[in-house]
Amino acid sequence: MNRSLWIGLGLLVTTMGYGSVLAQDWKEQIGYNRLKTEVGAGLENGAGVSVSLVEAGGADFTFLPDSTNAEFTGKTITNGTGVAANNSGHATSVAQTMFGNVSSIAAGVTNITAYDAANWILTRNNVGGIGNPLPNPFSVQNHSYVGSGLGNSVATETLARFDFLINRDGVTSVVGMDNSGSTVLPELLGQAYNSISVGQTGGGHGRGETTLGTIGRIKPEIVAPAGSSSTATAMVSSAATLLHQKAANMGALDARQPETMKAIIMAGATKTEFAGWNQGSTAGVITRPLDATFGAGELNVYNSYRILEGGEFDGSTATVQAAAVAFKGWDYGEALAANNQMNWTIEVGAGQVISDASLLLTWNAQYADANGNFVNSRTLANMRLQIWDSTSAFKGSLLATSDSPIDNVEHLFLQNLAAGKYTFGVTSDLATDFGMAWNFNITAVPEPSSFLCLSLAGLALIGHRRWRRNRNN
Repeated sequence: MNRSLWIGLGLLVTTMGYGSVLAQDWKEQIGYNRLKTEVGAGLENGAGVSVSLVEAGGADFTFLPDSTNAEFTGKTITNGTGVAANNSGHATSVAQTMFGNVSSIAAGVTNITAYDAANWILTRNNVGGIGNPLPNPFSVQNHSYVGSGLGNSVATETLARFDFLINRDGVTSVVGMDNSGSTVLPELLGQAYNSISVGQTGGGHGRGETTLGTIGRIKPEIVAPAGSSSTATAMVSSAATLLHQKAANMGALDARQPETMKAIIMAGATKTEFAGWNQGSTAGVITRPLDATFGAGELNVYNSYRILEGGEFDGSTATVQAAAVAFKGWDYGEALAANNQMNWTIEVGAGQVISDASLLLTWNAQYADANGNFVNSRTLANMRLQIWDSTSAFKGSLLATSDSPIDNVEHLFLQNLAAGKYTFGVTSDLATDFGMAWNFNITAVPEPSSFLCLSLAGLALIGHRRWRRNRNN
């Protein structure tokens, strides 16, 4: 690709703004403070996880965090672009939230590689060239910038190569929407399939239906409590980094697959912040799995940590009821055969109810030939997620179905389910790997006899008081 397009792309790749963020406020809101209180000093902080930061630098390559900032004491920030670069206030702010010593929940990160966005897209991803993108050897990568004005052909290839390297290299890539607060989506990178797209809890971000790839997919996929999408993106990256370390400590390599980590993060998201959160349905089937503004909801690292900690449970392809799994858990399903169904079962005992249940399925778009090399054409399985009430029989009565014909995410969110057995399962029209995560919140309720005793005791007390009142009159 020629130099003029390089410069043009550099001018069109822009930051999304940044502002101050109260470290304790956002940590409280995403459940981190609660998690730290419960887990204590042993809580993971991202130590040992390889991360990178891709920032819009412009023609003068101003994309590096300021390594002299006190938030980065003890850390090594490497310029991965290979050309002389300058410090960026935007990059410094994003880096503070992502891995800063005070501001971040992943303060244990010590080695970071930073890239200029235009250079990373054109050189490392090899957009406009022949051959594969260069290796991207990181567990978590943050992209707090947007790009537009490229034309559909260049933008589509850029997104395809981005999705290819996520799948090939197993990177959790977190990307931000713009700060437009409108339904206009930027071309890069929020319209990718395999990344995690992020907006703001306040809704001030580009959102709605994609215009590239398969048109009509919903972005963003999750939001975080920040005043800019740049900072919100870094919050999700910091949570992903903490969770990657937790998975490594558990020896749970399957949880570090991009499909599984995405599912774990999104399944933990909360909806209570959004009175109007809703999905779209056709004939009783959820065909728009995510809310058009807030995706799966707000980032909650407490929930995601507990889902991850719950462990991996292999789904069953048997046609009889399988043993019950934990209320919080996940699975990395490898090469689910076409038209086969994989199921999991939970069992809720008497005296308990499911106050809410979040089930999240995600899988990657594929851009590789039989030899694993990049091809600019997409293969995407069509998966389906369902849940049944299996109390009386397997599978029993169908409760809900998420079956979008275009997204690579399926999501079910249910509330107030009674005690009993429940089966949830996935199917696919093509053999594919996938990530599945679930979060069932169980609440104890008083037995009916307890209600009766309380009621009788209350009536007796009222009667006694009335008798004394009448006697005294």
